[in-house]
Amino acid sequence: MVSEPAARASEGGRHSSPDSRLHELLALRQSAESGLDIEFGQWDCGVSMKKHAIHTDAAPQAIGPYSQAVTAGGFLFVSGQIGLDPRSGETVKGGIEPETERVLANLEGILSAHGLDTDSVVRTTIFLVDLANFAVVNQIYAKHFREPFPARVTVGVSSLPRGARIEIDAIAVTSKGAGIPS
Repeated sequence: MVSEPAARASEGGRHSSPDSRLHELLALRQSAESGLDIEFGQWDCGVSMKKHAIHTDAAPQAIGPYSQAVTAGGFLFVSGQIGLDPRSGETVKGGIEPETERVLANLEGILSAHGLDTDSVVRTTIFLVDLANFAVVNQIYAKHFREPFPARVTVGVSSLPRGARIEIDAIAVTSKGAGIPS
């Protein structure tokens, strides 16, 4: 079975807006995840669906079987960063403030390795072991992002790797776009 967007795409249909292309990409992804066969046909929105791993010495190396970041479909997906110093591999000392600064420096290092900065970030997730640190983290976070701020989720968790107090992951739009209007 072919999804409706895929059927329109294979008929050579053109899309009137970047939003409709994004919605159709998401529908195609859902169809693929549900095991349906998809034929892309002539559909071309200028977005590469190949994924590429990003590696940089400006952030800690992955401490498990994952990449620091991956590009796919016009987006950069940055793995969760904790307050590890990229040179020593150790968690920074001194509490939530220096740890948050290090997390954001690691995130910025990965973005920079792909020619991006925090202005490209469209969504973040913050994981906090102690939600009492929310206000402090917000103050530091606000120094690293400008309006319009990324969409964000903050989640209280019981623990994080290496005894970290905070972890932040991010999704950024690459310079190629992803078909989203600016």
